[in-house]
This record gives sequence, structure tokens and C-alpha cells, in this order.
Amino acid sequence: MLFKLPAGEIILIDGGPTDAGERVVSYLKRSGVKKIDLLIATHPHEDHMGGLLSVLDSFPVTKVWDSGHNLGSATQRKFLERVKKSGAKFEIARAGFTQKIGDVFIRVFAPVNSHRKSDDANKSSIVTHISWKKMSFLLMGDAEHKERRIIDSYPHSVVLKLAHHGSRNGTIKSLLQKIKPRMAVVSCGRDNSYGHPHKEVLKLLDEFKIKLYSTVEGNIIIKSNGENFSVNYAAPDEQSVMDVVKSVLDIFFKW
Repeated sequence: MLFKLPAGEIILIDGGPTDAGERVVSYLKRSGVKKIDLLIATHPHEDHMGGLLSVLDSFPVTKVWDSGHNLGSATQRKFLERVKKSGAKFEIARAGFTQKIGDVFIRVFAPVNSHRKSDDANKSSIVTHISWKKMSFLLMGDAEHKERRIIDSYPHSVVLKLAHHGSRNGTIKSLLQKIKPRMAVVSCGRDNSYGHPHKEVLKLLDEFKIKLYSTVEGNIIIKSNGENFSVNYAAPDEQSVMDVVKSVLDIFFKW
């Protein structure tokens, strides 16, 4: 997920699998990205962290937020080595972490507790809320939230990035009741073996009248002036999910 903030700062969240790295780098360069202000690795599974190896090799990075889960995989070891080599400030994000970049406010809502000893890295996924004026995104990583107390902490969000590629263990009724999103996005492959997004999730979204945009149909571009937003699918060879446009003027002409 790529965020281009109003003053031009860049946030990148995850990078897909290792073999997607070159496509991610290519898209970033075509988008005029020169450096990354905040890079968030939601958790160390290869399908989220692998592509970040190429990103770290290709761009200066100011700060990295990591879940802190020690999976011990070769991909994670390479990632941590590249972060150290890059000189980026490295932080293990926990609930309560915040950062303000211009008028954009970033807050971490999960993980609440350390799950470093858990075999399941999904339980340590970083859940991030990004807001600008009236626009807001809740980005769930691969989180599996069933505890009401955690869900109750989430704020209203205009856009929900579905947890765990649309798995039934990540999106439940109480979550949608709490955050009341206007739309949702899901990252998954066509005819994937997991059956994502699960039919239970699709039924819930339909019940709440939440429109779903899926990467199966192409990459998803969201543009906003902080008050309103537009959503379109980009060309399928472009590796991008979210692109928050730089100014009201751009929105006016592209609306």
C-alpha cells in the first residue's frame, strides 16, 4: 500500500512477496518516489515482507516500523539486515504508537501485546489508522481480531483494508459495526487456493452495504482532497493499492 501525502511524503506498507519486489520498485520510480519517509512491515510472512527487500535496496528510508515478531525465516533475516544497512530508524510498533506528518495523523492500534513466542505471526500484525481531514483508512494487515476490547478501540474509518486477504477470521460483524466503513479493499489472487475473500465476509459487507474493491480486478487507486474521494482501478501491471493524491487541484481535474 502506497500513500503519497499532501506535502509529498511517502508511506509504504508491505511489499508483497519477494518476486514482486521489482514491480514494486518500478511503480515507485514511475510515481516519482525518491525516498520513503515511513516503511511499515506489518508482519514477517514472505507474502508481505519479501518485496520490501528490493525496496530497501533501491530507496533511502527514514523510518521502519516492524511488528517485532521473530519468525526466524530467511526472508526476515534478510529484511533486518537490509534495514540495518540502510541506516533507517528502526522501531517495534505497538498499540499507542503515533506519528504526525504534516496534517496526516498515523496511529497504531495493534498489536496490543507481544506475540514473539507465538507460532502465528498474524496475531502480531501491525494495524494502522491513517487520517487526513475527513479521510481515514484502517489497515488490518493479517490481523485476526476476535476480542471485543480491541475492536472497541478502533475509530470510524472511511476505508477498511480487509484483514488477512478477506479471511473470515479477520472481518467480523462487531468490527464493521464499530468502524462503519464506506468502502473496503481486499488484496488477494484470482481463484486462490484459500478461497479469499471468504463468502462469510462478502455476506457481511453486503449486509452493511459496504462496496468492496478487489485486487483481482486490478490495482486500486484512491484519490482524496481530505473531504471527498474517488476510486478507480489502475492497469493490472502497475503495482499499487492506495495512492492519496497531493492536492485539491489534482482531485478537481481528475475527479
